[in-house]
Amino acid sequence: MQLTDTAVLITGAKRIGAVVGRELAARGADVAFGYARSKAEADQAAADVRALGRRAAIFQADLSQAEWLIRKMENNLHMQTATWLVTRELTEAAGPWNTKLLGDDDGEYFCRVLMQSDGVRFAPESKVFYRMAGPSSLSYIASSDKKKDAQLHSMRLHIGYLRSLEDTPRSRAACVQYLQNWLVNFHPERPDLVQQMQQLAVELGGHLEVPELSWKYRWIQALVGGIGAKRAQVRLRQLKWSVVRFWDKTLFRMENLTA
Repeated sequence: MQLTDTAVLITGAKRIGAVVGRELAARGADVAFGYARSKAEADQAAADVRALGRRAAIFQADLSQAEWLIRKMENNLHMQTATWLVTRELTEAAGPWNTKLLGDDDGEYFCRVLMQSDGVRFAPESKVFYRMAGPSSLSYIASSDKKKDAQLHSMRLHIGYLRSLEDTPRSRAACVQYLQNWLVNFHPERPDLVQQMQQLAVELGGHLEVPELSWKYRWIQALVGGIGAKRAQVRLRQLKWSVVRFWDKTLFRMENLTA
């Protein structure tokens, strides 16, 4: 299973965490490691990931609300819903799930959980199985204008939550990086949303760079323009996911036949 263009958070850089990090990096994922005390081991695990050509980040576990949001937005990280353990009181205080936000309804919800909490404590030995993302998942934006509108709305809420906790040069820089990380999902198809993001970045004291397609699609861009090249990129990615799922199912059936 390939994980290109995904970012994964591993709560623990010892033994299993380091091995899982290398495996995920080999499949194309960027990896962030949380650690409790052993920074040296986390540094080594991150170095192993970088040696495989992927990005890596480390952070010490047990974070304040603002610090968690800053690191999430700086590094484009995601903690899947099953990795959170919260009390009923905290759930009720956070309020209802906002389904209008579509693909990022979970991200915005757990921002509100953070706002009502005293901070985040990590359990390094915990594990969770997460489904493989794909073009049929709610979180996959692709060419959906409705999802793009909802995503930018959620991003504005994220920025507002962080600035209500900490409005410093560092937090504002994290917000600008957050916008930059997601700009590729809006450019060039939605110039209206790109303009809004640029204006927001200026208000935060920064500036967004126009994202470029990889070399694999630049020749298509030269022939049919940026929007056509972006569509080709989306279609080819969907085809790749379909092939990976088909191969995974085939191997599963073969294993059952020989078991």
